[in-house]
Amino acid sequence: MNYDTNKTTRVGPQVGTAKPSTKGNSLEKTRVVDTVEMYDTPFFNEVRSAYNLLLHTKEACDVFESGNPDASMVEEYIGFQLRTFTYLFDKHFERLWDMYIKLPGIEQEKHQKLYQDTLFSLLYVSPYTQRVYDKPLGYPGDYQMMIYLYENDLLGDTVYGKLIHRYSVNIPTAIANRTRINFFNKKVSALFEDVSNPKIMSVACGPAKELFSLWQMQGSELRGEYTLLDFEQRGLEYVKNQILEFEQHNSVHVHSTVIQCDIKELIKQHKSNLNVVPQDLVYAIGLADYFSDKALDKIIRTLLNYVKPGGTLIIGNVATGDSHRAYTELLGEWFVNHRSEEDMKRIADGLGSAYSYRIEFEPITQKNIFLTISYD
Repeated sequence: MNYDTNKTTRVGPQVGTAKPSTKGNSLEKTRVVDTVEMYDTPFFNEVRSAYNLLLHTKEACDVFESGNPDASMVEEYIGFQLRTFTYLFDKHFERLWDMYIKLPGIEQEKHQKLYQDTLFSLLYVSPYTQRVYDKPLGYPGDYQMMIYLYENDLLGDTVYGKLIHRYSVNIPTAIANRTRINFFNKKVSALFEDVSNPKIMSVACGPAKELFSLWQMQGSELRGEYTLLDFEQRGLEYVKNQILEFEQHNSVHVHSTVIQCDIKELIKQHKSNLNVVPQDLVYAIGLADYFSDKALDKIIRTLLNYVKPGGTLIIGNVATGDSHRAYTELLGEWFVNHRSEEDMKRIADGLGSAYSYRIEFEPITQKNIFLTISYD
């Protein structure tokens, strides 16, 4: 369906716009009809353009799928379609976010709702986008969302759903979740050169893909003692099962301890209820994004209590310059605090003379910024 800008109303998809009900995961059908005059015209037209792009792409995918293609044909077709789709949709998100942030604050919520209601039925079609929108564990960035990002599989019930899934797990910040694994591995490899059997603690570990990558690299000569902390019990059960499978498959033993712990409670209790010895390396690469500067300062000071003299704390954060905030925030309601080099420096400068630090960007995407603090 196309939009006609000469008319005074906007009509969404003829079958209605699907939107999750507030109860469970059922879908509530709603028809969206609003007057054009209610909205900023460039914003409205940009949303209309995105809707038409998605609808055209879906129709093309449906025609292709009607020919019953095999898996290899689907993979090739999606790769071909994504060349143009990615370019056009990436540019759309950049333009729309620029329009959105220029709107008066009182107008932003209304425009966000227009955006969500118009595009929802065409984006709620893949395992990743559905989980981002539903947030079944009550918060964004849960362990299963991260697994989707790390594994980058071709998932979905339809060819169009698979295309949306593949696109979504390959936006720059999504790619950065995978490329930061190599960044982490280099840091830990350097640690192994100085410490034969280091103690390493991951805070807000999620699925801990970076550790499994490290262990795979080490092969049969596993070294290190690992402590994995997270507040989500289901995520920790996943990690424990994955460690067990890894040990059985590789005939090795991982010296690991998995602890359920909410970082907020850890700040309050300090070290009283957490039986962890001083560590050579403590790192949190997916935690700082969700906290204010004031809260992050408390987190850093608390975590430094677990770093032994000569040890290191690494804090990762999403860097400024995210080109897809319209996708993650306006559509997915996945909000994070983006930080610049200056932001990280300001936080580190307040720690005192007992610590030195350096700030680095993950080199491939430049979408992750890392604050490395050394306990001198």
